[in-house]
Amino acid sequence: MADLLNIGVNGLLAYQRSLSATSHNISNVNTEGYRRQSVELSTLPPQFNGAGFEGSGVQIAGVTRAYDQFIESQLTNNTSLYKQQEIMHAFASDLDNMLADSQVGLSPALQSYFKSLHDLSTDPSSTPVRQVVLSEAETLTTVFNGTHARLNDLENGINLEVSTAINQINSYAESIAKLNKSILITQGAGPNVEANDLLDQRQTLINKLAELVSVNTVEQDDGSMNVFIGKGHSLVVGTQSQSLAVANNVFDGSRLEVGLAVGTSIVNITDQISGGRLGGALAFRDEMLNPAYNQLGRLALSLSADMNTQHKLGYTLDNTFGSDFFSDLTTSTSRSSSNNATATDHVYSATVTDTNLLKASDYRLDYRSGGTYSLTRISDNTEVATAGSLAALSTAVSASEGFSLALTAGSSIAVGDSFMISPVSKASENMSVVLSDTNKIAAASPLLTSRAASNSGNAKFDNDILLTGTGSLPTGTISFTFNSATNQFIASPAAATTPAAATIAYNPATDNGIQYQVNLAGVGDYQFTVTGTPANGDVINIDINSNGSSDNRNMLAMIALQEQKQIGNSSANYQEAYSELVSEIGVKTSRAEFARDANQVLFDRTVSSQQEKSGVNLDEEAADLIRFQQAYQAVARVITTADQLFQTLLGAVSR
Repeated sequence: MADLLNIGVNGLLAYQRSLSATSHNISNVNTEGYRRQSVELSTLPPQFNGAGFEGSGVQIAGVTRAYDQFIESQLTNNTSLYKQQEIMHAFASDLDNMLADSQVGLSPALQSYFKSLHDLSTDPSSTPVRQVVLSEAETLTTVFNGTHARLNDLENGINLEVSTAINQINSYAESIAKLNKSILITQGAGPNVEANDLLDQRQTLINKLAELVSVNTVEQDDGSMNVFIGKGHSLVVGTQSQSLAVANNVFDGSRLEVGLAVGTSIVNITDQISGGRLGGALAFRDEMLNPAYNQLGRLALSLSADMNTQHKLGYTLDNTFGSDFFSDLTTSTSRSSSNNATATDHVYSATVTDTNLLKASDYRLDYRSGGTYSLTRISDNTEVATAGSLAALSTAVSASEGFSLALTAGSSIAVGDSFMISPVSKASENMSVVLSDTNKIAAASPLLTSRAASNSGNAKFDNDILLTGTGSLPTGTISFTFNSATNQFIASPAAATTPAAATIAYNPATDNGIQYQVNLAGVGDYQFTVTGTPANGDVINIDINSNGSSDNRNMLAMIALQEQKQIGNSSANYQEAYSELVSEIGVKTSRAEFARDANQVLFDRTVSSQQEKSGVNLDEEAADLIRFQQAYQAVARVITTADQLFQTLLGAVSR
């Protein structure tokens, strides 16, 4: 009788606990991170009654949560990958839309600027047309400046993402460490005791952490969870957590990175960070934003330098050589590493020597043991030159990278000191129009050729242009007299050319239309085309173009720069260089979109698998509620039966 009553009582307790667990599941159906719990039942040890063993009823073996370590690990990894690609695509889309905008992008501004030059070439003396040229140049520089400013906005967005993510990571790490401690205490209360709700909370925090950075976990025998982020950096070990901190880039304090707080110092661990929103933001900056800064800057620098060079070879309405049209962007100043022994002692300057050789990259200058200098191109991590002196390094770099290096300040330097050299990255920000007077637009060529009145032949020098200049003009007329015996034009006075009394071999029968180049002493290289048939003694003169208001030759030379491939080792013109940037960003944006969509599919599938394994299904819980209720009622009948039997026995004895 007593055994029957005990069996009933144990059964009531078991199914009451089962009903409680089912109600707990139903109540938490919308609780984030909750995993379905179930009561595990087992039979009590049987009792021997002399005739054999008979059952003793049911007992509660424990309360377990529906949890699959493999699925949870997949969910953590896929969360990190998806969030990384999601933010990369978000930033990339902003950059792509900005650069490819057909209305306010750089392409229409470039086209409008060169159109204004074309218009001026047809009416070089017109003041209104000259004013349009200055206006379109201002518009062009404004677009360059504005595009750079929008790149800065993206940079600021990344900085905000970095600082926000670090704060959230620290909060999650601290909470995980506290949960580890609570789990240790709870599960230490006895064997088979599972802190199910605490375990769910910890796993939820780990998944939230995975949204920010890649996560790896190792569960310990005591139930605590060690958490590692990025490429293996420990974040939580047992009940202790480490704090990340915002670190400033050693070369650029405005660029935020990831550091580890060690006492009062911060150790930069940005290179160890990957995955999640934080890893995605850092990857976008390295893979897309930095190249955009440098490619846009290289275009601005090349355009302004080329235009300035050609403009200074022209002649203004005031009968003077042209000056810089755009601001001079060819010189930049190094940035010292904050880790240097004397961070502000040394200053290096980089001066562009050949825009055609410029790479869209920053460079790191290192001073090594033995007095050796080394220069590394950041974009592909290539050491481009190493030398025992700065002068030797500068010579090598000028030949391959298109800029020279010089020490402009400082006296001492220590082994291990580093400096960031950025020849092009800031050019688009600093580009401006420095010319304001329309009369100072040098549309004309400073020199003019003419045939002597006494010539009997029809030869002439045509399509003449000054290729290089010193800023000086000839002191008098330079004459080229044809000698039919030798088929040569001979310069006079002799000292007017280098070499003296330069000769031009010209055979009218075979050389008609050939282009020639001579060096005018103290003036520069002068190029022209010889056509026609000269008579012996015919003279062609070169004089100062003192009345060149209708002359458009230098303007035509400036217009010709539009189609010349003078960027990237003669691989692209200005428009092609910008189109290359737009195309490159477009391709990377498409890749980011594809990667995001692919990882979202994997993420959604993993979430679905996790929910199938661990999620609460209300239909199933409703069925369990009925099943456990019926079982509870049935067990209650066992107790009722035991009571009736006991009452019957008492009644029989009392008679």
